[in-house]
Amino acid sequence: MLRRGSLPDDLLARPFTVAEALARGVDPKALRHPSLRRPTSGVRVPGHLDDDVAVRCAAIAMVLPSSAAFSHTTAAELSGLPLWPPRRHRSVPLPAGVVPTVMVPTGSSVPRRRGVRSREGLHLPSVRRVRGVRVVSTEATWCDLAPHLDDVDAIVLGDAVITLGHGPSTLLEELDRRAGRRGIVRLRELVLRLRWPVRSPMETVWRLDVARAGIPEPVLNAPVFDGVGGWLGAPDQQWPEVKVASEYDGDGHRTDRRQWREDIARQALMEDEGWWVQRVTAADVGRRSGPAVDRLWRALHRRGLPGLPPRP
Repeated sequence: MLRRGSLPDDLLARPFTVAEALARGVDPKALRHPSLRRPTSGVRVPGHLDDDVAVRCAAIAMVLPSSAAFSHTTAAELSGLPLWPPRRHRSVPLPAGVVPTVMVPTGSSVPRRRGVRSREGLHLPSVRRVRGVRVVSTEATWCDLAPHLDDVDAIVLGDAVITLGHGPSTLLEELDRRAGRRGIVRLRELVLRLRWPVRSPMETVWRLDVARAGIPEPVLNAPVFDGVGGWLGAPDQQWPEVKVASEYDGDGHRTDRRQWREDIARQALMEDEGWWVQRVTAADVGRRSGPAVDRLWRALHRRGLPGLPPRP
């Protein structure tokens, strides 16, 4: 531990630059103390602060060019977008080998420093300020990452982007700006498969499982009311014309007793109003989705859903 008084109190509470500390009279020996992390040259972070993406990026931003912005997976984590399959949550410590990615405008001086991966090609109007640092927009982040993802991963990320943005219009504008680039045709095709609002990655994966079976497209996360206007819920997927709904239950539904009780009560109320409600978990989604999709198809068939294809 640093000796009391080695650093001003405010520097112990945040990342700071070596230049700032020296200008305030800090002994250079104190800046070499092992309790101070060094995410990049010229910056120190008190060891008691979390080593998560927000703290590390705040530290590195102090020595970046003013035109730089965090991008790619770093931007996704700072903006709360899902990296799917999940690599790590943005609030847990970053592995030592993982470094933030920054982008600068084409032709600008590219930062060459330890602890930073740098790229060119930043479009300045696509930059936002998130968690105190400059970050590439969620729409531009999707366009940067989707070419390197398979279709499911790209759609999971895209659903989250247009849900945050309340629709695909801004994403389509970003694609228009990138017209002519390699892979843009695939991205435009993927946008046609994005839907909103979506509340979790697994909701998207389950939606895609259902779509692959050719089942007519459901209504997503829309409110359901009883006969006198009382709110019953907002199922992940529903076919209101035949009163069939499907809900994905994540671990929170299992481990949160209050949530579990509310789920049961809400389902009972919907069933009292003539709804058939299916609940699926991680064990029913993705490669193992066949039985759950078949059960949903049979319920829709019994209820006479128009346009239902042959049994998958």
